[in-house]
Amino acid sequence: MKTAYSWLFRSIVGSLAALVLAQSLLVALGLPLILNAYSRYRQAEFATLAREIIRGDQDARERAQGMDGGFFVFSADRNLIYSNRGKGKSLPETDLVPIAYDNAVVGYYRALELQFLDSQANRLFFATLVMLLGGSIVVSSAIGLFFAYRSAGKISRPVKTLLEDLHGLEQLKPVPARSFEIRELTDISERMQKVGEMLSRQDSYKRRWMQDISHDLRTPITGLRGQLEGLRDGVFKPSPERYARLLSEIGRLESMASGVSELYYLENGSTLSVDDIDAAEFLEETLRPFEHAIAEKKLVIAKRFELPAIRGDRQLLLRAAGNVLSNALRFVPDGGGLEIGIESAEEGWTLTVYNDGPAIPGDQLPRIFERFYRGENSRTTPGSGLGLNIVREIARRHGGRVAAENVSRAGDTPGQGSGVRFILNVPWLEGPPKP
Repeated sequence: MKTAYSWLFRSIVGSLAALVLAQSLLVALGLPLILNAYSRYRQAEFATLAREIIRGDQDARERAQGMDGGFFVFSADRNLIYSNRGKGKSLPETDLVPIAYDNAVVGYYRALELQFLDSQANRLFFATLVMLLGGSIVVSSAIGLFFAYRSAGKISRPVKTLLEDLHGLEQLKPVPARSFEIRELTDISERMQKVGEMLSRQDSYKRRWMQDISHDLRTPITGLRGQLEGLRDGVFKPSPERYARLLSEIGRLESMASGVSELYYLENGSTLSVDDIDAAEFLEETLRPFEHAIAEKKLVIAKRFELPAIRGDRQLLLRAAGNVLSNALRFVPDGGGLEIGIESAEEGWTLTVYNDGPAIPGDQLPRIFERFYRGENSRTTPGSGLGLNIVREIARRHGGRVAAENVSRAGDTPGQGSGVRFILNVPWLEGPPKP
C-alpha cells in the first residue's frame, strides 16, 4: 500500500512523463508533414521560376541569381539554358525535374536546395530548434519533478499530522484545530477537533456516571452487608423492624436502578410524543398517586391553572411533575401547605409547585438538580438523588428549563422565606394547543 507522498509523487511524475511522451510523438509525427509541405511549396515555386526563365523572363533570371543554392534550367532536349552555379555538367539526368506546360514537357530544372535540410542555414536552424526542444523538455521535466516533490510534501506532511491526531483521538486525547495550505485538510482538522471535544465530553460523562453510581451504590450495599452479617453472626436478632430496614435499602437500590435507566433513556434522544393536555386533568393525575401521603400529613392543597390546556409529552411531564411533588412532600411539615399550578409564560407555559418547609441553603440551591446530589436536609430522607435530575432532563428534552427558589408563602418574594417553589418552564411545541 502506497503512502500519500509516494502515490501523489508517482502520479505527478507519471502525468509529466505522459505529457513529455505526447509532445515528443507530436513533434516526431508533425515534423515530416511540415518538411514535406515545405518541399512541395519549394517544388511549385522552382517550377514556376524555371518556366518563366524558359519563356525568357529577365526578372526571373535575376531572382534566381539571388538564390543561395544552385539552380539550373534545361531545355526540352536537356541543354542548359540557365545556371547560377557553374555549368551543371555533373548533374545526373535522373535528378532533373520536368517542367510541363499544356500537357507537354517544355524543359527541366534542378534545384540543389529543394528539401528544407538541403540548406546549411536550415540545417543549423533545425539543429538549434531540436536543441531548444530537448532543452525545454529537460527543463520542464526538472521543474515538474520539483513541483511534484513540493506538492507531494504539502499533501503528505498534513496527512501525516492528521494521522497523528487521529491516533490521539483513539486515546481520547484533545487535538488542536490546525491550519493547512489546503482548505479541505484544514476543514478535516477542525472537524477532528470537534469530534475530539465530543469524545472527551462523552468520556468525562461516562467516568462521572461510573463514579456517581459506584459512590451512591456503596452506601446501601454497605448497609445491607452490615445488616446481613449482623443477622448471620447473631449480633442482630431477626425482627419485623430489621427486615423493614433491609427492604428499605433494597427499595432504594431499585429506585436508583430505575432512575439510571430512565436517565439513559432521556439522555440518548428518546422521541417526544407531543400531545394537547387538559390542564385540570393533568393536575388531578399528578396528585392522584400522592393522595394517601397528603391525607397522612393532613396537607392543605391548592390547585390553580391559568390555561385550559398545555402541550408536551404527557407521560414525561407527569413524571417530571410527580418527581417535583414527591420531593416537596418529603420536606413539607404535617399540616403544611402545598400548591401546584399551571401558569401562562412568554412563548410557553410554566408548572409551579410550592411547599411549606425549610428553605434550601443558598450554596445548595444551584446543585439540587445535579445527578445523585443530596443536600444536607435530604440525608435523613429516602431517595436516590436522581429524581430532580430526571426533571431537568425532561425539561431539556422539551427545550425548557427547571429552577427552584426560596419564597414566602405568598409566592411572590424571592429570597429566604418560609417555603420552596419549583418552576418548570416549557415552550410551546408545534404551537399552542388548539382551543
